[in-house]
Amino acid sequence: SSPPVAPPRRLQWLLGAASLSDAMFTVSPTYAKEVTTNDPSLLQGRNNLVGIVNGISPTVWNPSQDTALHMHGGEYDISSVDEGKQRHKASIWHDLFVAPSSSPPPLFAFVGRLDVQKGVDVLVDVINDLLDAEMASCDDPHHIMPHDVPSFAVVVLGTGDASIAASLRRLVSRSRKSRWIHVAFRDEFDESLARRLYAAADFTLVPSRWEPCGIVQMLAMRYGSLPVVANTGGLVDTVPRNVGIFCRAPSLGEHFFTYLSSGGGCEGYRAYASSTSSWFGGVFGGSPS
Repeated sequence: SSPPVAPPRRLQWLLGAASLSDAMFTVSPTYAKEVTTNDPSLLQGRNNLVGIVNGISPTVWNPSQDTALHMHGGEYDISSVDEGKQRHKASIWHDLFVAPSSSPPPLFAFVGRLDVQKGVDVLVDVINDLLDAEMASCDDPHHIMPHDVPSFAVVVLGTGDASIAASLRRLVSRSRKSRWIHVAFRDEFDESLARRLYAAADFTLVPSRWEPCGIVQMLAMRYGSLPVVANTGGLVDTVPRNVGIFCRAPSLGEHFFTYLSSGGGCEGYRAYASSTSSWFGGVFGGSPS
């Protein structure tokens, strides 16, 4: 039979393929539900869409045998994570940030495509808001930084939308005048640097507006970085609720601000950074898929 025709005189090839297929697959169960909720016509009254979650190779992505880590910050596995993460963070700080620091602050990393779908623009807006607040506090002695925001650092690694890249470069320039907020941006895809960031970062940011599955969050957990993710798609299926920090897509900004600026957030970070509990063992040693 012919594929459905959508006026004016255009063929909907995806809808046609869906209506004629014996089975359809996508890369996570939650995304499969979201797709059919947003466009019920895909199923045409049949229940033949299945979500099979993505996974990563525990051999290819193995921090204890990762040469990119051994070349820069040295040994890094579950037995050396406390001291190892600090070494790798110090190495990243030395390579990417201008200001010297004997004790680098909590590090947030974004690794991925620079695209509105990935929510990078939300991250840029939030950090700009925090910089605005800091500048206001410097100009006005009666203005206090909102919620006493602690010092933190953000590294963005990725390529894509030129306008987002330009906004990140402006953000880096602004942050160099800040006492609390440190931002670094690498407009490239560098797998070796990505591996180092997963090991160094205390938190990995995945603020996607929608996400079929994604693997960044799985790589982050494999390397002992706490994922901060949007409550959407495959992120729901791959990040355990007792491990990740979830927020409404695409409002990472609000959650990012709240988590950083709350005393509980700071205490949570300290507990996380010094943990060798069964939770941490589960992150490093658990099945990545």
